[in-house]
Amino acid sequence: VTVSLNSNANSLTPGNYSDTVSFTNTTNTTTITRSVSLTVQATSSTLSVSPSTELNSSGTQGGSFSPSSQSYALHNTGGSSLQWTASKTKSWVSVSSTSGTLDAGASTTVTVSLNSNANSLTPGNYSDTVSFTNTTNTTTITRSVSLTVRSEEHTSELQSH
Repeated sequence: VTVSLNSNANSLTPGNYSDTVSFTNTTNTTTITRSVSLTVQATSSTLSVSPSTELNSSGTQGGSFSPSSQSYALHNTGGSSLQWTASKTKSWVSVSSTSGTLDAGASTTVTVSLNSNANSLTPGNYSDTVSFTNTTNTTTITRSVSLTVRSEEHTSELQSH
């Protein structure tokens, strides 16, 4: 006798399940029972972000800056869906999408870009960190954003040499 699971087991949520299988001798009506247990484990959801490079931009005060953006592919390499968020802290950085859901095996693209607030920055070096968080299992992947703003005079000096 083989006892097996049927397709209804595929729809069970994570947890422990138990049942009893009974074998009855119909000649003398004796019954023997055996316990059956099933543990359904949650499949993991894993967020990956590519490429691993940062957005490293530069330009003159007032704009324009090059490169002005970097696209990142978010992939769910796990077996269950996940919720994600993308956040930054500086007003001169924008992200094209700040949250979503990725089914198992799915991907989406988030673009990190410099916005018009970067044009008002004074000469200097600026940095920010964009955080991509798998809120389903609270893991975070970060990418750096750096911006070098040069003065117009410095650019003129470089061009004359």
